[in-house]
Amino acid sequence: MRVLSMLGMALACGATTLGAQRSHRIELGGFGTYTRYDPIFGLERQFGGGGRLGFFLTNNIGLEVDGSVTKAAPTAGGPTTQVRFGSVSLVLSTGGTYLLGGYSRLEMGVNPPYNFSLNAVHGGLGQRLFLTDRVALRIEARAYYPPNNPYFAGKKSLDATASAGLSVFLLGGGPHEAAPRPLPPAQRESVVVAAGRPPAPAVAPTPTPAFAPAPAPALAPAPTPAVERRTPAVHFVGEGGHADQFEFGAFGSYTRYDRAYNLKNQVGGGGRLALFISDKVSIEVEGGFQRPTQKLGTLSPQLVLGSVSLVFNAPAGRNLFYLLGGYTRFTFRDTLPPYDFTDNALHGAIGDRFFLTDHLALRVEGRAVWSPTTNLPGGKLGGQIIGTAGLSYFTAKGRLAQARAIGWQHQWFWGGQGGVLIYKTNRQPLTYDPIIGGHWLITGKRTALYTSFEQAFFVSPVLADVAIPNTDFVGTFSFSNVRRIMGGILAFPTQQRIQPVTGGGFALMQILTPELQGCSGCVTKADTVAAFDAADANASKAFFWVMGGVDIRQGRLSIFGHYIITSSAKGFLLQGPTHTLQGGVRYSLGTAKEEVTQEH
Repeated sequence: MRVLSMLGMALACGATTLGAQRSHRIELGGFGTYTRYDPIFGLERQFGGGGRLGFFLTNNIGLEVDGSVTKAAPTAGGPTTQVRFGSVSLVLSTGGTYLLGGYSRLEMGVNPPYNFSLNAVHGGLGQRLFLTDRVALRIEARAYYPPNNPYFAGKKSLDATASAGLSVFLLGGGPHEAAPRPLPPAQRESVVVAAGRPPAPAVAPTPTPAFAPAPAPALAPAPTPAVERRTPAVHFVGEGGHADQFEFGAFGSYTRYDRAYNLKNQVGGGGRLALFISDKVSIEVEGGFQRPTQKLGTLSPQLVLGSVSLVFNAPAGRNLFYLLGGYTRFTFRDTLPPYDFTDNALHGAIGDRFFLTDHLALRVEGRAVWSPTTNLPGGKLGGQIIGTAGLSYFTAKGRLAQARAIGWQHQWFWGGQGGVLIYKTNRQPLTYDPIIGGHWLITGKRTALYTSFEQAFFVSPVLADVAIPNTDFVGTFSFSNVRRIMGGILAFPTQQRIQPVTGGGFALMQILTPELQGCSGCVTKADTVAAFDAADANASKAFFWVMGGVDIRQGRLSIFGHYIITSSAKGFLLQGPTHTLQGGVRYSLGTAKEEVTQEH
């Protein structure tokens, strides 16, 4: 019993001590699950499994993605259905205990009656028990709730899952190093004794001659080369920093609605409230109101928006740049269709706060809101772009202080970006749609190797005509997805915290799954096959690209915005050059240069 008690104390201490220094760590884990499905689905409780990937922004805050799969059997009998859950979560940890919440996508299966998907919110409570400094046993209870369930007569559902598994922590504890071990009692008498040298005896000061020559001045240390110098990073630390203070704000907005909504661009307004968890991370809620009018028609519905966001801040001088993302719920309030529905959406934004005084800042922002599914009659996806400008008030005084930033050279950066792809086809004029992706950056001294993978999701399918070789026939195709892979060299000429970036390289763009909508002149099956062959031949092309933008560094984190233009290609389904406006964030995972040492 005594051994068990000591083991329990060791695990508890491990959950507190080993788990305390987690900033900038990556968590990889696998787990088993046991799920209780809501009775409306008619599915038996079932075991399953999954995996997770998490990243700790601070010792107490992390971001996490996870996925799981089960093969559930209907309670009434019959074939099983494969149920897949995918989630994105914000995790708040204290010691080994944590609380999480976020967005989930529930894929209930592929065969009727389970061939549907649900968008849900989830919340969970769990515990990490550290077995070593890098391995922990993790147990969790989680609930999923879809706000809108158009299936099973619209009844609400609530699913619950318990999970247990192992997590491995990588990359060490970041800048928050563990406290040094205390000195042994025999070495605590003085710092000199602890260093291994006995204290020197007291010596009377030697009198200085009256006409002694002045001592030679000490040589100044050699200056550090500019490209190798660690530059100070500026951040606001008034009253202990932005941490634990509030931001109140009001703003005006201007919205470009999705084409499927048949609404004119509209001016509106709203307000926001934010809490800074640290100097660089805050949580924000906001609400907005608009009253747009139809392009064709007389309806003028009310639109109410509510959002919850996680905000990453990067101070620079009197500016506080930021990047945010989160969940939006917007409701069209009208008694007449089609504007009597509610949508759940994801959003991302980039913006800046310019401080006019110690407490007051002008805030401007560009935001994209995307609904994976929309309840608009006849609609599939929904996308809005919103620009805002307003004033924010901070409850604590902001003043500037200096903090050390990591060296930029010879680093591995991983990041993500999102924005809009601007394009046209031979059937449609210039338009824009959302594009998201990830990238890999390896820095040298003033240049960097850049590789990215991106995909554009068109809010509405686009049309393009394809000429069929050796005939007078023309096939009309529709498509909704474009994939782009890029590689090239970027230059960072100034080596400052806020620095311009430019570069270029090669790209491969691919139109995914073009679908034939019509073929003028096609009569036989061979004509249709020839139309598909022509579309496939024109769906993938190689391009040159050029980039220009700005990069803002804050320690290991960089926030950036850029513009990309690609060359045109003959016969490609997207006509002429394409243009991309993007913002994103990248994070250094460590040095990309191995030091060579020699022993003599």
